[in-house]
Amino acid sequence: MALRSRGVLLAVSSKNDLPAVEQAFRERGDMVLRSEHISEWEVHREPKTESIKRIAERLNIGLDSTVFLDDNPAEVALVRMSLPQVRAYQMPDKPEQFVDFLAALEDFDQLSL
Repeated sequence: MALRSRGVLLAVSSKNDLPAVEQAFRERGDMVLRSEHISEWEVHREPKTESIKRIAERLNIGLDSTVFLDDNPAEVALVRMSLPQVRAYQMPDKPEQFVDFLAALEDFDQLSL
């Protein structure tokens, strides 16, 4: 949520079924994010690389301003290979490590004048 409050746009690219994704956002008590926090959705079986391109286009941002986070190392590797301008990272296995992992990424640092 701290990233969102700093102006970072959040989007979802998922190969899960839409009802399962909607249910997770609605019912999981351990999940801080809610559907209203998400700027764009791509939930289908198509390649995530294509989803990333469409999300960036709809948000009117360059791929070089995009960070991709996934728990699947194969998805991360595919994004790195196919979209080298996108910074792609594999998320830790344990959700309790997510906050520290994200805080350590320099991709979200802001410059101030």
